[in-house]
Amino acid sequence: MKSDKRSYYINQLIAHLQENETEPEDFQLGLELEHLLVKKSDCSSVTFQEEQGIADLFEILTGKGWKACEKSGNQILCLVKGEDEINLEPGGQIEFSFGPKNNIAEIKRCYLDICRDILPVLKKLDYSLINLGYHPVTRIKEIPLLPKDRYRQMYHHFKSRGRFAHNMMKGTASTQVSVDYQNPADFDKKLKVASWLTPIFYAIFDNSPIFEGRREDKWVLRFRIWAQCDHDRCGILPGIFDREFYSYRDYAGYIIDLPAIYNPEKKKEYLGEISFAKLYQKLGRTELQPEDFEHMLSFAFNDVRAKEYLEIRMADSLPYPLFFGYLALIKGIFYQKENLNYYYDKIKDINRDSILQTFDKISERGIETCYLEDKTLKKWGEDLIFRARKGLDKDENLRQLTNLENYLARTIPPRKRFSGKEISFDSLKYADLETGLGCELADEIKLS
Repeated sequence: MKSDKRSYYINQLIAHLQENETEPEDFQLGLELEHLLVKKSDCSSVTFQEEQGIADLFEILTGKGWKACEKSGNQILCLVKGEDEINLEPGGQIEFSFGPKNNIAEIKRCYLDICRDILPVLKKLDYSLINLGYHPVTRIKEIPLLPKDRYRQMYHHFKSRGRFAHNMMKGTASTQVSVDYQNPADFDKKLKVASWLTPIFYAIFDNSPIFEGRREDKWVLRFRIWAQCDHDRCGILPGIFDREFYSYRDYAGYIIDLPAIYNPEKKKEYLGEISFAKLYQKLGRTELQPEDFEHMLSFAFNDVRAKEYLEIRMADSLPYPLFFGYLALIKGIFYQKENLNYYYDKIKDINRDSILQTFDKISERGIETCYLEDKTLKKWGEDLIFRARKGLDKDENLRQLTNLENYLARTIPPRKRFSGKEISFDSLKYADLETGLGCELADEIKLS
């Protein structure tokens, strides 16, 4: 049995993926939206440990019905209310994470509920949540790492993996959308179509006008950071376009061979290049537990990854309400069979190298970079919106998609709204959550 443990674990991972198959009538959407918490006076970072910092903010929120779901000592690292969470990324980025929802209107309702709780507190402190792909002022060397074993081990592991690995951890913020899959064929289609979309989504939803305190002249900073992070577990899935059919077994084999980084049972034990298969064999695991699956699958950081769903991870953190339009776009493509099949047929002859060649040009040309069929990334974005409209049948979905279309017609990508060379709160007002909400919650976030 010992020599065959890898295959044994792979079969259990396959069973886990099978257990999470979902029938189309039960498909749901998930959203994780990261924000940067800054001081309005100078846009510098609000850190975890400082007086009136994030730790204090989280403590205040426990008085509004939020419960601690993870702690470091007495300090709260994660809050939960119902199915929704407020999490912290390694540099103190604040993530709103929504459990699977039936529609965009439900996600919006939950999002506004969080805003009702958190924005009055931030207003009193003169802080702001902003939606940008990278921190506008504070350099990463000045941002303390969150006191969490997982992040400490990742930080240590990544330091020799890529020049921007620590920038990824402490400086970036993103918009991540999750979609369900029905069966192995649907898994294959959605993984491939989403992987093909990587340069389009990176370019169209580029919202990183600043890098390490300076105006960023090149495009798609998020892609360039992830490309210099850790080749083992980032970027486009290896082999995704090499196989006519990318199976659960292919993905399970990829995951089980990844370096595990650290031992979840001895969180201070760094493992280096030891794979998950060797780790669980060392721990004497016969049956993998739910927490083992969660641990393994969360350590792949590809542009598109599988957990209990498929997660699409290319977009920068987008301003309110643009991310709802992004949700509608993804829903209209991935949950409409005709649209999914249309793009799947389009990309049957594409390969990973051709996508990487597109990325070789994208930092200079941005949305004007040519892609499949010699169409620019901008044109492909317009095509996606046009087809997504056919796949949406709810007024709220269509309204959000129309908002996205109108926004991008004026400003594509979103970072173009950054005004002037001087970095100030006024020059970044388009990314400020309270500004984006406008009058929707105005009365509720006034100072008492």
